[in-house]
Amino acid sequence: MTDGYLFVNTVVQTNRLHTVCEEARCPNIY
Repeated sequence: MTDGYLFVNTVVQTNRLHTVCEEARCPNIY
């Protein structure tokens, strides 16, 4: 994983945006 990906992932988790994609089973992460 790149530093950019890890940074974005951290921001997403910090703002609780990850729950939307996880609950919707977003094809970008599954």
